[in-house]
Amino acid sequence: MSNTRAKRHQTGDEPVELACPRWLSKGAKRWFKHFAPLLAQRGTVTRLDAAGLAELAEIAADVENLRSAVATHGPVYECNTVTGGRMVRARPEVSMLADASRRLKAFLDAYGLTPASRESAGRG
Repeated sequence: MSNTRAKRHQTGDEPVELACPRWLSKGAKRWFKHFAPLLAQRGTVTRLDAAGLAELAEIAADVENLRSAVATHGPVYECNTVTGGRMVRARPEVSMLADASRRLKAFLDAYGLTPASRESAGRG
């Protein structure tokens, strides 16, 4: 075993195909099974990435669920004011979706899963 390979093996940096954690939500398991082979094929995922990849999968599932909720219920709802008037408000899912989308993009960038992140890493 080469010196570099031995060092990678000791630190857990050896590229691997990760098994899907049992504790993930149903939607996250689907996303994990989508992302893990892509990263394994590129040789860019190690066992040290398991927690991050699980979080990426959970966030992707959250985005999917929140988009579905906004599509089903619409982006706004009406409510009564204390004076008896009507007010239109954004559904909480809209801001939750915006936040989850930002977190998803950050994780996709971190794992080189966007065109811009691949370009900057030289993997075009």
